[in-house]
Amino acid sequence: MTTTLPSGVAITEENANEIMRIGGPYVGTISIDNSLISYECVLGNYIESDDLRLIFFVKHHQVNSYHYFTINFYNRETNTAFEFDREFDMVYLGAFLGKTQLAIYPAFHDKFPERELIFDIDKEKFNSITNF
Repeated sequence: MTTTLPSGVAITEENANEIMRIGGPYVGTISIDNSLISYECVLGNYIESDDLRLIFFVKHHQVNSYHYFTINFYNRETNTAFEFDREFDMVYLGAFLGKTQLAIYPAFHDKFPERELIFDIDKEKFNSITNF
């Protein structure tokens, strides 16, 4: 399946699998122009930052029976992926509210606007990832 972002960038989603057996979320492999971005990403939840040329996405991690999620981003200019240090039990990306402030939700959807949190990307630690 392919998701086209507002900028026209097409993200190809493959190997979709349901996790946690609660009717979602679904995770899989994502790529842009046949270039692997990451494995085990929450499918369909991508946010672009045109000013920064970044694509934000959520990645699922599992260690034994422990599940957690991280907010990651892909730099289209350098073709490099990064992962923020903070871990979430659940997280959904909303929209940018400013150049560096991203609305997030402690759920797998944005159906409860009163639960909106602000994730300020300038105040969070992140690392380059090579193990997709």
